[in-house]
Parts: sequence; structure tokens; C-alpha cells
Amino acid sequence: MDWQNALTIKSALGVVDNPYLAQQRVLTIDLSADPLVIFGSAGRGKSTFLKSLLTSLAAAHSPIELHMFALDFARGGLKALRSLPHMAGIVDLNEEERVERLLRMVRNTIEERQTKIQAYDSLTDYNLKNPDKAFPAVVVVVDNVSEFKETYERYLGDLMALIRDGRSFGVYFVITASLTVDVPNKLFSLLSQRITFTLPDPTEYTTVVGRGWASFNDVPGRGLAVQLVGDRPVPLEFQTAVPVAAASEDGTPAGDAFRELSERMAAAWQTLESANPALKSRRPKRVEPLPKLVPLQSVLPALGKGDPNLAVPVGLNDLDREPMRAEFLAKGPHWIVIGPPVTGKSTVLRSLVLSLAHGYTPDQVAMVLVDPSDTVRRFHNFGGNGDNTLARLPHVLATVSNAKELDDVIKRLTAEYDEQVVARLTGQTDVFVPKDNQARRIFVIVDHYDDVEPLNKGLGLAGLAAVGKGRNMHLVIGGTLGIMRSGGDELRRRAESARYTLVLQDYEAVRYMGAKGNFTVTKELPPGRGFLVKAVSASLVQIGMADVDGVDGRTAQEQLDRLIGDIRARYQPAQWSYFAADLTALDKAIRGEEAAPAAGGPAAPPPEAQSTTDAMSAIAELMKMQASMTGSLGTVAEANPLNFASVTIEVPDEPAGNGTNGANGSNGADGGNGAHPEQATNGDGAPASEPAKA
Repeated sequence: MDWQNALTIKSALGVVDNPYLAQQRVLTIDLSADPLVIFGSAGRGKSTFLKSLLTSLAAAHSPIELHMFALDFARGGLKALRSLPHMAGIVDLNEEERVERLLRMVRNTIEERQTKIQAYDSLTDYNLKNPDKAFPAVVVVVDNVSEFKETYERYLGDLMALIRDGRSFGVYFVITASLTVDVPNKLFSLLSQRITFTLPDPTEYTTVVGRGWASFNDVPGRGLAVQLVGDRPVPLEFQTAVPVAAASEDGTPAGDAFRELSERMAAAWQTLESANPALKSRRPKRVEPLPKLVPLQSVLPALGKGDPNLAVPVGLNDLDREPMRAEFLAKGPHWIVIGPPVTGKSTVLRSLVLSLAHGYTPDQVAMVLVDPSDTVRRFHNFGGNGDNTLARLPHVLATVSNAKELDDVIKRLTAEYDEQVVARLTGQTDVFVPKDNQARRIFVIVDHYDDVEPLNKGLGLAGLAAVGKGRNMHLVIGGTLGIMRSGGDELRRRAESARYTLVLQDYEAVRYMGAKGNFTVTKELPPGRGFLVKAVSASLVQIGMADVDGVDGRTAQEQLDRLIGDIRARYQPAQWSYFAADLTALDKAIRGEEAAPAAGGPAAPPPEAQSTTDAMSAIAELMKMQASMTGSLGTVAEANPLNFASVTIEVPDEPAGNGTNGANGSNGADGGNGAHPEQATNGDGAPASEPAKA
């Protein structure tokens, strides 16, 4: 093996006989020249030739420089190479989901490279100027294309497009077939590099390698390849080279030499990975279908270590097997989750809430959870035992299930984002302490959006849609496909303006939205499987679940208790800027009324950083103000009867000890308006025993 000085995509594969010069030389195949097709009858050495080709390339190139994909449709002839560290996957004929995934992975590789090298002359130019980010060569093998054509004819057009586009972007194809008629004409014209082993009809040799071929012995591994003799291409006879495994000392028969070489290379690469763990990320991604169950904990970052760009992991991507992230800054700021019933919409929102709470502090992210459905279905009641529910997470400012609660939240959100309201409330520290909403983002997450009509009895969804526009407020809405058909819904339109949607299961809805992606859906998808759509591009994802039984040997309830319990133990609860239960002052500020200074009311607690001396001084000043105001109430200007109309009001006897408005009565009990005992009044300055002047 020589992985320090990588060669071009050439492979030494055997010995070629040149009778014109009476010499034998090494047979070399250069995959970067043209796509290669190999013909030959069954048992004549096509699969062996492929194994020699791939093994030779693997010995010359490290897994950083070379990735391999194989469609093994010839009775498992390539399985001996499964251990190669370069191999992304060897896919059998009956593994439809893996076949489709392999083709999508190759297409995505080509498209990604096409985008990244636009500013460069070629792929080679990009790799030379970006040695740390150089793209590896990709070799794709299709062993027995006739089976591919028969079983997966719907993908034949995709295969030809990949072969046509791939070479310019470092993706090289090798295909085998038993007969020339097994390869469609359009595909045959793309495969301009050709070799052949024994064929049942000798006249087909001319079709494959051209005129001038000589007959050769029918021996496995013996065939014809076009080689240059001088400056003229001529079909020459060759013999495929194969590795030879020596028998053991105790006489045990030798095993499969290809398998042994693959395992030795795998062990060598494992040693390199142990010394440098960063190499693990450079190996090819495995060609494996998305799992039906993805534990959310497997994609979460460390507690409090969320992505600063607000890319929130909630599942797994299909193409690269990296965490699927809801990217609220790069692709948001809002997100819609839709799908048919029982497809996992509430699961998505639960996972989002847990991921936000796990990745960020309450000073960075706060949440309002809205669900108008019945108690059993409300997504914020999800959790472990006791109080370990989503509603009890320290990041949750409020939960909403009816119109009154929604009105309360809308008003409090106004105190977060409306500058005029904030200005009117500033200084009322007994009810309002402004939070840093430049640093904190508030998520309003609504589930069961189809059932929100009862919330419209007050300020409603229109009021919620008007709050926080252009500020650090994010909307997340979950419902069926029907919510996208409502034309007059301002809140839904605001969320939809981001054109960022997760569509669960329904591929037809994705097509209706005009989105395109590298996937084909031929059967019903499992719950939690969906399409992440941004504008007109879509990708296949699987949503994570926080309650998958058996993870780390724990039950689902134990996992939830641990996950939510760790978050609750770490943080103090988030707070509204307007934190008082009584909304009177907030209502006045929203109406535009300036708040009057509170007289005699309870003093607000001083800020934590204020010293004890300052606190005592503040209390003393408040007491002086209270005494001054109380004294002024004792002197009442005499009313001039000429300036007023006179109305006599019969005042019923009050029970002893109960006056009006909290004043003191003549007997020392509570009277009106805070007058002195000897000067009890009826609220207008006149003695309580006399008629009031109007």
C-alpha cells in the first residue's frame, strides 16, 4: 500500500500480450479517461476483474482520497470487499431502499461539487488550491447491469445521467454485462472504454473492441482490451491478475485473498484513526437507509452548547447521516410542520422544544407553548413522571390553551417588543423589569393549528400575528395540510412567508409546492419521516424521538425524566419583562396612558446589586412621600355652593367598621378616601353626614 503519494485513478490489473512487438506488459486501466464497461459470459471473470480493480485502487489511495460504491447484482461476487475502509456500501439486488439511496448520494455528490467549483477552472484546480478540503475520487460499480435494467428500470435514466455528468466532477463508473444487448444503446455510447472476456457469439467482439482482434483461449480471466500500439488502438489479449493467499503453516487451506487484503487495509486504517480521530469524518458515509427510530439524545449537543446560529437538531438527514437541523437564522425565522394525521407532527414539536431547552439557556431562548386541543393531546403535557413535562421546563414562559390565556400572552409579548409600551412601563419596577430581547429569542410554538378557532374570541391569532414583527420572535406552527389552504389567517401567512416547511410523509404535497429533491418515494413512509423544504429544494429526514425504549438500557419514562430533570436542575425559570399577575398597568401602557406614580403602594424590591444603605435610603424617601401625601389629604378646600348644583343623596347606614375606599370612619373604623377620624368624608370632600355637592 502507498497512501502517502497517491496516484491518478489508474489501476494495474494484469498482463497484456503484444504480439506485434513480441512483448508483455502491465495492463493498466485509467478510470479518469472514460467510463468503463466489461462484457463476458457468466463465470468468465467479470466480478473477479472488478475485485482486482477495486483492490488495486484501494491499495494506491487512502479512504480520504477515494470512496467506493457498489451495486452487486451478480450473486454477491463483491462481498469479499465489504471490509475495505474506502467502501461506502455494497448493495444487493433486493435492497430497493439502499439502491435508491446510493443513487441519491452520488447525485448529491455531483451537485455539491458542481456548486463549489464554479469559481475554479476544474475539479483538479479546486483540489490543488484547497488541499485540506480536496474532494475524493468516487468510483461507482454496477455489476450485472441487465439485472439493474430489469428490476430498476425506473432508475435507468438517472444512472445514465450520473454517468454522463460524473467524470467532470470526479465520479467514475464501471459497469459489467453478459451480452452487448444487455446495455441500452444510449448507455453503450456513454461507455467508451470497453473490454471483454469470452462471449457466446464471437462476432460481438468487433462491437466491443473493434476490428483486428485475434481469437484467444476460453480461460477465466482471459480477455481482450484496446491498447495503443504506436499511435494506433489495437485489441490485445490480456490475463487478469489476482492476489494469492498462502496456506498457513499447519496446512489449513488459504482463505479468500481479496477478503484478507480488505481486512488488512481496514486494520491499517483503524490504527491511523486511533492515532488521529479526525480521520473518522473523512471516511465515506455509509449507504444505509434511514432508521425508523432515531433517539433524539443521539443528535443533541452537550447541555447548554447549542449552535450559536440557532441551528436546532431535531432528527437525522438522509444523505449525510448528520443531525437534521431546523435553521432559524439561516432559513427561518419561522417554521411550519404539516402532514396527515398520525404522522408525527406533535413529536416534531416536542423534539424541537427539548432540543431548544437542552441547547440554550433561558436567557438565550424562551418559549410560549400553545395547544388548544384537549388535555390528553396537548403536546406540552408530554414528559416523564411527576412535574417533568415540557410545560415545566425553565425556558417556558407560558402555556396557552384558551382565549384568555392567549390574550394575556399577547399583552406580555407586547411589553417585550413594543418600544412605546416599554417606555411607558419603564420605572415601574414593581411590575416591569425589561429583559434583554436582543440577546433572548422567544419561540411561540403552536400545535394542533386546525383547532385554533376557539382562541379567536379575544385578541386572537390576529393579535398574535401583529406582535414582534422584525424582532427576535419565531413562530412554529404544526397542523394538517388543511392549514395551508386558509387564505385569511394572518398568523399562518406570517409563518409561511419564510417558505420553510417540514412536510411529513406526503410526497405529493412536496411536489405540489414545487420543491425538488434527490429522492423517489414508492411506498408509505414511517411516522416521523418527512421532507424538509426550503423554497424549492427538499431533503429527506427522520425526526428524532426522546422516548425510544432501550436507549442506554433505560425505559422511555426514565429517559424523559433524566433529560428534562437535568435541564430543570441546571437553570432558573425564564421571566417576562412584565412579570406581575395584575395586568392593569400593562393595559394602561398598551392604551397609551402614562402611569401615575404609586402612592403608598408596596415598594419594589431593590436590584440585586444595590447596597443595603441604598435600599434603606429608598425606603425612607418613600415613607416621607407617603407622610406628605397623607397630610395634604387632611386639608380640604371649602366648596362654594354658588359654583355647584346641589343634589341630596340618601346615604344608607354603613355597618360599623366598613367605610368606602379604605378611609377611616369616625369611630376609628375604615372610612372614605383616607381622611382623618375627625374628618370622615363621603368621597367628595364633604362630611359623610351631609349631602354631597354635585
